Amino acid sequence: MIIYEHRKTIDSKNRRVIMLTVREFAKHFDLALLAPNVQEAAVVEACRTAAKYQVNSVNVNSCWIDVARRELAG
Repeated sequence: MIIYEHRKTIDSKNRRVIMLTVREFAKHFDLALLAPNVQEAAVVEACRTAAKYQVNSVNVNSCWIDVARRELAG
């Protein structure tokens, strides 16, 4: 995965370029692990990635809520 330090987006209202840091850019994303065959290791890894990049949310099936909560706590 290649992540750039800055991203350019266009503010459609004012037609200007806005520079976003990786952290600002990541806040516009949700991370979803909703496949029925997801394993605990994948949930843990996804939560650690989400915490590292501070994405907007992590979506998991209800059976993984406790795992996700534990990994994202703190």
